[in-house]
Amino acid sequence: MSDKKVDLTKIPADQLERLKALVSNIQTTGTQYKKQKEKEAEVSAKAKQANGPNAVAPVNSASDHWFVDDKLSPTEITHVTLPEYQSWRVLFSFEEFTEALKKSTPKFISFDYDLGEGSKTGLDCAKALVDHCIAKDIKLPDWISHSSSLVKARLIDEYLFNFGKWKKQKKTTK
Repeated sequence: MSDKKVDLTKIPADQLERLKALVSNIQTTGTQYKKQKEKEAEVSAKAKQANGPNAVAPVNSASDHWFVDDKLSPTEITHVTLPEYQSWRVLFSFEEFTEALKKSTPKFISFDYDLGEGSKTGLDCAKALVDHCIAKDIKLPDWISHSSSLVKARLIDEYLFNFGKWKKQKKTTK
């Protein structure tokens, strides 16, 4: 990076306006990013606090209603209607989900799609759930996708719905 000063009077007016807009966008984006990260940390802390000291969901957690989301708690979901359970087991990542799945099968799961940048997704969790159900020869638990992206929520729903259809067809052909 150079410490040279630029004479703004020598830059054509249209380019100067575009440059000002670009700088403004960069500043706004940086501020928004910082606020988003602060909100994410706050939401994660609230979710963990709301679910007590076991918020990270140790494998022996008692609730069989699972909420898979890296940022939000069940009380913060407003765009879909979640069942009103007394307690939720909050799982913040694919790794926590698969560890919990090794020990038990939930009765109900609420999936978010995005589980953190660079992380496996809620769809990966759904695939692990299907593998689990096939291996144990058990029924798929009830679920809902609470992802704010309708396209991503639909990916999870279609994957699980198609597995349910396949499982029914398999039973009728036996």
